[in-house]
Amino acid sequence: PTFEAILEANPTDVNASLGSGRLTAGISRSGNLTVLRWPGPSGLDQVAHRAADRSKPFFGAALNQGSFAALRYVTVTGSAGLSLLHGPDWVRTQHYLEDTSAVLVTEFVHPALGLKVVAHDFVVPGKDLLARHFSIERGTLSPVATAVLVYYENLDPCTDRFARVPYSDWLLDAFNDFAA
Repeated sequence: PTFEAILEANPTDVNASLGSGRLTAGISRSGNLTVLRWPGPSGLDQVAHRAADRSKPFFGAALNQGSFAALRYVTVTGSAGLSLLHGPDWVRTQHYLEDTSAVLVTEFVHPALGLKVVAHDFVVPGKDLLARHFSIERGTLSPVATAVLVYYENLDPCTDRFARVPYSDWLLDAFNDFAA
């Protein structure tokens, strides 16, 4: 098969990668954590995210796949809502903090709510630790009175591989998830 055919059959929703040589994380263009490999870049995946079709939103993964943030908010008029940062109402940009930095910055802007969320993602050097730091900024004309960050993670810790079963770390989740 051609390289293009392999990519089409095995989509991975990753726009940026972070790592320490042991822990490796993949962050999608929408700011979702879609890959978390340990104890090395080719090690077992520790987050449940099954991409299936790169032509679909989130590469065809179910909405509860991966790990992502949302905002729970209350407006000045008292109406409440929950808005997923990877949702269609948010405009996202992504870049590394500097040209030589290993810190990924994802900015989420919701024009109608007058909110901006900035995520800084990095793997702590020398540690098997992914840090995800979020800050919330409210514009002067924002109708939001209060906002709280809500974080969802579909972890899938895995320490076992089955002989002669490629991709067993995610194909056989029922045997690998260790009740997470």
